Amino acid sequence: MMPQLQFKDAFWASQSAGITSVSHRAQLAIEHFEDCSH
Repeated sequence: MMPQLQFKDAFWASQSAGITSVSHRAQLAIEHFEDCSH
């Protein structure tokens, strides 16, 4: 039971980390676009 829980924790941690990096990249792209449009 414990290994399965640890796997789930690792899975969700990697999922949330991926989501964070994607949203961060989107934020950088938006800021870059706004800089170029000015």
